[in-house]
Amino acid sequence: MKTLYLLRHGRAPWSPETPDDFKRILDKTGEHQAASAGARLAREAARPQLILASPADRARQTALIVARTLAYPEAHVRYIPELYAADVWLMARLMAEQSDVLNTLLVVGHNPILPSFCAWLTGEHVDFMPTCGFLAIGFDRDDWSVGRASGRLLWHEPRH
Repeated sequence: MKTLYLLRHGRAPWSPETPDDFKRILDKTGEHQAASAGARLAREAARPQLILASPADRARQTALIVARTLAYPEAHVRYIPELYAADVWLMARLMAEQSDVLNTLLVVGHNPILPSFCAWLTGEHVDFMPTCGFLAIGFDRDDWSVGRASGRLLWHEPRH
């Protein structure tokens, strides 16, 4: 079985000093959210074998905080430029490129793609993820060549 965790970045408000969306950084709340998300993932026994993240500053910061919390080597976080503005097809291709040896992946990214990808994979209606919201999708397969309705939503945080 394969498990995919999708995590939205922490809170990173717009500011006049940083008008470039790519350069938005976590505020103190966002840092706290990321640490809390890492702790919740640890409580769920979520131990990703690989962390993939958007290189946007807020996603990169979130990925590093979560990695630290999970005792995952920060140097092993992979930044995928396409995650910044991905669509479901790119996400599916990205999953298919991952080694079949890996059973657990964590992707740190953005709305609207993360909930859209979840809905595409599971058929579950997920239209929005709050900052540092995350979910787990399970696949009964031995490889990462995922497709429409190929997975099932295992859990969603915050729980509704």
